[in-house]
Amino acid sequence: MIIVTLLLTALAGVRGNLEITEEAVYQAVYTVADSIAGYEIESLFISVEGGHDGAWLVSQSVTDLLSSRGVNVVSERSEREGNRLIIRPMQLGVVYGGFERSWFLGSRRLRRSAICSLSFTLADGSGTVLNTWRSEGLVEDTVSPDQSSVYEHRTEKWVNDTLPGNTGNKVLEPIVVTGVVAALIYLFYSSRAD
Repeated sequence: MIIVTLLLTALAGVRGNLEITEEAVYQAVYTVADSIAGYEIESLFISVEGGHDGAWLVSQSVTDLLSSRGVNVVSERSEREGNRLIIRPMQLGVVYGGFERSWFLGSRRLRRSAICSLSFTLADGSGTVLNTWRSEGLVEDTVSPDQSSVYEHRTEKWVNDTLPGNTGNKVLEPIVVTGVVAALIYLFYSSRAD
């Protein structure tokens, strides 16, 4: 099922909500990972607190970025006596904004923002806090509201926001706009003729 979703997303040229959320998480974690690597810590235990459904994505991203910087991330409970990184997601997921048009009569587009706001606490084996950080990542784009089946994730519902209500009739709205434009053009040229 995930392969089908990724294939449809690739064919449509639209990144999925999970993909842009992952990019926002990497933005939020990137500079903190550099700071932690600066402590020359050989290994540490990561715990993501707060019970967010996206904790696995945060943990995976932190593990990847720390490992690439030479920090060994341990998952064994017996090794909790060492350094510990506590992460709390404050905001994580996709938020839909309002509708916009690229042209006056163009198709409607939906503003989409993947937001990741994280709090980090680094403590040593004795529980002494070495440092704390807050970081954020933001990825914004626009998508067609009619393609939500392509970019919304079917299993990871936490990355999907509720689509805003339809704020206009798909048939009537373009007709009204075209009529108004035609009336303005007529008035402009008729006033110049006098």
